[in-house]
Amino acid sequence: VFDVTQRTVISENGFTDSEPLGEDGYHSLVQAQKKLLSRLASAIAATL
Repeated sequence: VFDVTQRTVISENGFTDSEPLGEDGYHSLVQAQKKLLSRLASAIAATL
């Protein structure tokens, strides 16, 4: 979050996670990304 009036960073957050693919293929990749996106959404919600 950036304070425009004072031109300073108020807070910074990062998110790093991984999800193994269950098998080869596009479907498995999409499923892993959906799980990661859900965890990212939960992490964001926890900060609000």
